[in-house]
Amino acid sequence: MKNGESIPAHLEQVKEKNKKLIRNMIRKNPGIAKSLLAKESGLSVPTVTSAIRELEEEGLIIEMEGPSRGGRPGAVYSLNRDYQDIICANLSDDYFFMTVYDYQGNTVGNGRREVSKELSLDELLKLVLECYWECKGAGSDSAASGDSAAGGDSATGSICAVKTIVLGIPGIAVQGVVRHLPIFPRLKGGNLIEKLHGIFDAEIMIENDINAIAISEAHVWRDYAHIIWVHGCIGSAVVLDGRIIHGAHGCAGEVEYVCGREDSCIEQLKKAITAIICVVDVPLIAVSGDEIDSNTVEVLNAYFEELLTLERKPVIEYVEDEQQLYEAGLWKIAEQKLLD
Repeated sequence: MKNGESIPAHLEQVKEKNKKLIRNMIRKNPGIAKSLLAKESGLSVPTVTSAIRELEEEGLIIEMEGPSRGGRPGAVYSLNRDYQDIICANLSDDYFFMTVYDYQGNTVGNGRREVSKELSLDELLKLVLECYWECKGAGSDSAASGDSAAGGDSATGSICAVKTIVLGIPGIAVQGVVRHLPIFPRLKGGNLIEKLHGIFDAEIMIENDINAIAISEAHVWRDYAHIIWVHGCIGSAVVLDGRIIHGAHGCAGEVEYVCGREDSCIEQLKKAITAIICVVDVPLIAVSGDEIDSNTVEVLNAYFEELLTLERKPVIEYVEDEQQLYEAGLWKIAEQKLLD
């Protein structure tokens, strides 16, 4: 190819595909050598060398000195942890939680703030900034002015490092616009993505809380549903073939509409599980939340053993640590975006 000629589109696509492959292999195998990258990827050494060079120039990976085997240590490669920050945050009934990760997936810091039921979009944005500075160890003063210039040049540079944000909410947002969030009524109708884009030049994803919890378990259970009962309100998420089902309007799993709010926890669970069995027939259903424990599962199992044939009855399991699963699910959403 002569100087000045552009690379044909199909060759450019192949080159980008190779770079993505090498980048993701380095993500999964930090400190990997070029020779092993070539062997495991099936690409030639010159192709791997070219991909590594471009990834280094773009700042995504760094070269390090490998272990010595008697001679000069060879080069190995890892992701550049400073390439970007990833924010995973979530709203609960009473708190706003955040974890910031570096590009390697290491935890940079954690933040938490109490929230009012009258939380507004502007107040939510302020919470994001305050918690971000807390996670970065910059202190609350950096977020005082509420814009990207807060804290001077170092603050601006730090905010520019944020390239991925995943926000979990106890409700439904479609293309960033809040459609259903009864706990925080002042957020309804607000565009969370648009508001966050006012500060962050980042890829922003909004996910329902129960969906995020289900996503964290999808690598273990490929077909199942997770039902949560909190403060008298029931909700669920459905996973088929390892993928969360959102539905046409993002409302798949909103079983509260088939459960009377006046019903007890156990009666709501019976109705929710029955609806899920009849529609998607999953082999496993996880339950968690307020007033739910191993005794609840025994009652549910006994009820469905009488109601259904053994072939149709799903396994029902009690799952603890919803908040931990919630945070793990948000990270999985972010990680998948990083791998794309």
